[in-house]
Amino acid sequence: MRVVDERAEDGSVDSEPPVPDLIEVGVPVGGRVVVFGDSHLTVPATASSEQVAGELARAVVAATGPAVVVVAGDLFELVARPGIDVESVLRAHPRLRNALSSFAKETDHRLIVLPGTHDAALAWDHRARRTIEHDLGGQVALAADLVVSTGAGERRVRVEPGHQLDPNHAFSDPRDPGETPLGHHVTAHLSPLANRGDADWLAGADRIVEAGDVVDFVRSRLLYRRLAPRLALLLLPFAVALAAWA
Repeated sequence: MRVVDERAEDGSVDSEPPVPDLIEVGVPVGGRVVVFGDSHLTVPATASSEQVAGELARAVVAATGPAVVVVAGDLFELVARPGIDVESVLRAHPRLRNALSSFAKETDHRLIVLPGTHDAALAWDHRARRTIEHDLGGQVALAADLVVSTGAGERRVRVEPGHQLDPNHAFSDPRDPGETPLGHHVTAHLSPLANRGDADWLAGADRIVEAGDVVDFVRSRLLYRRLAPRLALLLLPFAVALAAWA
């Protein structure tokens, strides 16, 4: 496991412990549990994202008494567009931010935020994690076990984002930004091309016969798309040397 160090304002190395693999949360008899995910909120806010944030805020506010709110991944869309961070997304959706912050302040409430594929930075970016912990009063973990008290005894319920069950989206080490899966790169680098109408990288997709070949096709297009613009730079020294020799 590699944890990315971040230097504090005074220049010292941040020794913050890594995001835990699993956090256990007790739910008493009669306690409420709210679980949601895949909201993909980004900046600037849109009419649809404001509506989604408003519905989530209402659900959080309605969770009175002993309660737990678990965000099961991808609350934030940090991949599809560069330069977006957790703080700016929360500022763009103040109703949900205020609802989550107020919820977490209650002594019998717990707010747990799990990183998904599009906000995986929560597992390695100390600043993003601190925003959840300090601004919202929540806790970040890779998975959560809800230990629910019932009339028939305790029942344990695991909550974790489903991307870890998909080989194309699963992280071998969720705390290492250098080990992002194929699906992460498709979203970050190929999807924006299609959205711009620059979909020439899809040429030949109509000739795919086997469904299993789709992954190899996308992987190869991703490789060519990222390396091709740099090939000219790699050849430049040889061209200069050849010109000088001639």
